[in-house]
Amino acid sequence: MNLQAVWIDGAPGDTVPVDDRGLMYGDGLFETILCREAAPRFLGQHLARLAAGCAALGIETPDAGLLAAEIRQAAALAADGVVRLVVTRGSSPQRGYAPPAQSRPRRIIARYPLPPAVAADSGGIRACHSPVHAGLSPQLAGIKHLNRLENVLARARLAGSGCAEAIMSLHTGELVGGTQSNLFVRLEGRLLTPAIELAGVRGVMRGVVLREAARLGLEVVECRLRPADLLGAEEIFFSNVRVGIWPVRELEGWRAGRDPGEVATALRARIDHLHD
Repeated sequence: MNLQAVWIDGAPGDTVPVDDRGLMYGDGLFETILCREAAPRFLGQHLARLAAGCAALGIETPDAGLLAAEIRQAAALAADGVVRLVVTRGSSPQRGYAPPAQSRPRRIIARYPLPPAVAADSGGIRACHSPVHAGLSPQLAGIKHLNRLENVLARARLAGSGCAEAIMSLHTGELVGGTQSNLFVRLEGRLLTPAIELAGVRGVMRGVVLREAARLGLEVVECRLRPADLLGAEEIFFSNVRVGIWPVRELEGWRAGRDPGEVATALRARIDHLHD
């Protein structure tokens, strides 16, 4: 994926100071925003999650109107693409983990071309369980902070496996979600998804799926799931903002029918045209 343009604190640029706390400590957050027809999708949800993450980390939230304008500017460069927004705590005059008493958040907006769809319109993907455990972190659960090394390791282990996605679990065996997605399971007529209490990210598309599934009249439950719960699933799918709904064709010990499941199909039909 080739970088098309970058703005740092509103100005074109390609470098940040070496004392930026996002670089030094992963002290910041990010959002990955899909753009269609030169407009960002689900922008309000992305900015709301960013604000919640800033509050959790004690980072001053950049002005939402300013962020929205800069994201729309990046989105307008071409019809389709991806905008990545990064907000760090900014530079620090002192070393050490303790944040400075006064800091100025740094915002970085990067525009990328839209990568090819990954099996989004086929019968689904092959998935597996990752040998890399997600870290237990209830204080950070839900927010999309910059510390994503477990996901980096999990994606690295996927290379050459023939799987497009892997399910990450805690060391206790409880499911967290995909390496870059949230997990949904239809079981006994209900739509289940791992509760984001101990680890994981509350994905923007996850929230859209929960909302639209309820509008379809489905019973949706956020709960604790384990690998054995998947063996009796009627369908399994992942979600993220780039792919949308990502049906699973095959998972260790489980195989779907020829076509994507009815819930995944219905949700995709509802969500594909939405912008908010």
